[in-house]
Amino acid sequence: WKALVTPVFDALNLPVDIEFIDMPVDIRSRYQYHTEADPRRLRAAGFRGILTPLGDAVREYVRDYLVPGAHLIP
Repeated sequence: WKALVTPVFDALNLPVDIEFIDMPVDIRSRYQYHTEADPRRLRAAGFRGILTPLGDAVREYVRDYLVPGAHLIP
């Protein structure tokens, strides 16, 4: 969760302030705690581009698309 949430605070120039709340017991068995992409199949399919690290992508998305006044340039 830190790899996703910390860049949001970074992009907004805010100190990281996260309070962890335990997953309710009745839904723990149905929650996926870890996901990690394996780029080998993407590479095997011919993709040769640069893969953007998650933190960098999150910072860019928050700064360039979610912050008021930030717009895509056609």
